[in-house]
Amino acid sequence: ILKSLDEKKMLLKEIHHRVKNNLAVISGLLELQMTNTDDDTTVNTLRDCQLRIQSIARIHEKLYQSEALQDIDFDAYLKELVNTISNTYDSEELKVEITYDLSSVDINVDQAIPCSLIVNEVIVNCYKHAFNDVDEGRIEITSQYDDPDFIIHITDNGAGLPDNFDINQQQS
Repeated sequence: ILKSLDEKKMLLKEIHHRVKNNLAVISGLLELQMTNTDDDTTVNTLRDCQLRIQSIARIHEKLYQSEALQDIDFDAYLKELVNTISNTYDSEELKVEITYDLSSVDINVDQAIPCSLIVNEVIVNCYKHAFNDVDEGRIEITSQYDDPDFIIHITDNGAGLPDNFDINQQQS
């Protein structure tokens, strides 16, 4: 039984490793496409797709490195994810200070992937839209875990939504 369990653990590690590598190939192909296009809209779309893929790949990397093979140290993962996005979007014109107050929590892959994609979208949107009229950007990320609830709060000091914003009229 122990030998069979060890074989299954090894197989799961190999699967997570292969998924991570395949996602890295896709990310590389998107990077190649970005260097071969001059259209800013296309480059931005490809970059957004690349960040989404990298967020999922990083989860599989964490699972591959984990002994448990199913739970991810999500607070550490969250910092890595946001750091990757920050490195992509920070520039001479825009520097954003990011602060964290995160609960230490391990979550499974079924929870981690949707959470990471949502965080990815929110942080990218902060960089793209919130700081157009701000000299120094600031993002605060907090999380709370109160079993079974895991709550993530993301706030920024950006412009905010326009007064006439209606969520029901949005296309995305």
